[in-house]
Amino acid sequence: MVACLGGPGCDSYSEARAGLNPAEQVRFDRGLRTATPCWSCHDLTGDALKIGPPLKGLFGRKAGGVEGFPYSPALSGSSLSWDVQNLDRFRANPQLVRPGNRMRVSETPLRAR
Repeated sequence: MVACLGGPGCDSYSEARAGLNPAEQVRFDRGLRTATPCWSCHDLTGDALKIGPPLKGLFGRKAGGVEGFPYSPALSGSSLSWDVQNLDRFRANPQLVRPGNRMRVSETPLRAR
């Protein structure tokens, strides 16, 4: 077995980056860094129910709105809709935004990355 040591062949997103201009590549890489802590609990690109609900199509969606996910009463009864500001606030202090939910505190808001 050959170990991947960070060379170009190890980048599973090289095809996606190939069609991007330099500014878009920077934005793409920032998005990957931002989303990395979320992967262990959330499916970012599909509809899989993990410890947390899937995040595909998150913006504009009502909090607690993924069919089949067992949300806490704090989120299932929420009128909150997801946008960048609400997500930043929620990730920084989930209990302040919706007391009683099960989301853990994130270290860094999305905009700071």
